[in-house]
Amino acid sequence: FVYGVSKDLMASTNSGAMYERWADKYGVVYKIPTVLGRSAIVLCDPKAIAHFYARETWTYVLTPFSSIILEGLVGRGLLWAQGESHRRQRKSLTPAFSNAAIWKLTSVFYDSAYKV
Repeated sequence: FVYGVSKDLMASTNSGAMYERWADKYGVVYKIPTVLGRSAIVLCDPKAIAHFYARETWTYVLTPFSSIILEGLVGRGLLWAQGESHRRQRKSLTPAFSNAAIWKLTSVFYDSAYKV
C-alpha cells in the first residue's frame, strides 16, 4: 500500500526489463500499484501511446503534481503544454518532421551510422 511497485523499481538494476516482463505477462496495457494505494496505467503499445499523446490532448491531462515535476525537469515546452497551447506548438513543429524534411537528413544519419 505504501510503496506499490516503486520500491521494487528503485531497487532493480534494470527497471525496463521489469516493465517488459509485465507487458509479456499482462499485455501491452496494464495497471500497476503506485505510492499510497494509487495506481498508474502503463502503455506499451505504440498505437496506444500515439493516441494518448497526439489525438486526445483535451481528454488526457497531466495531474497538477505531474505538471510541476515535468516543468521542473524540462521546462514549459511541448511535453508540459496542454490543450490549445499543445496543439499550437505541435502545429508549428509539424513541418520539421515531414517526410521531405526527414528525407533531407537521411545522408546525415547514414554518415553518422557509418562512422560508428
